[in-house]
Amino acid sequence: MLASLRVGQRIPPAYLSRLDSDGVVQPIHSELLFSGGRLIVVGAPGAFTPVCAREHLPSFLANAPALRAAGRALEFVSDGNLDFARACGLAALENDLFLGERSRRYVLELENAVVQRMRVEQDLLSVTCTRAQDILELD
Repeated sequence: MLASLRVGQRIPPAYLSRLDSDGVVQPIHSELLFSGGRLIVVGAPGAFTPVCAREHLPSFLANAPALRAAGRALEFVSDGNLDFARACGLAALENDLFLGERSRRYVLELENAVVQRMRVEQDLLSVTCTRAQDILELD
């Protein structure tokens, strides 16, 4: 399934969740979360799936200093119900991999909640254009 979200479009309304300062999971609306200027949103199928755990997410931890130097702060939020991924057309049903419905692996560059650039991996096993080093190349 190809993404229905396109460059130039405003991100759709959806709820995500994040930990507050007390470690309590709190809902946060996409408009509130993503309307603060220029930022990057990264989608991952599952933090503890092999590709995410061994390659995709470690690229962000390893490159955190370079991302910060480029003005990119890291904040991890959850789309556990896939509300955001579905609204963006970035959810995929992966029964052949025994994963069920998951978020696709993607990168969205947003400016005040409007998509400026986007990259979506062709399948859940690929990490070719959505790693931290790929994001650093966007600038």
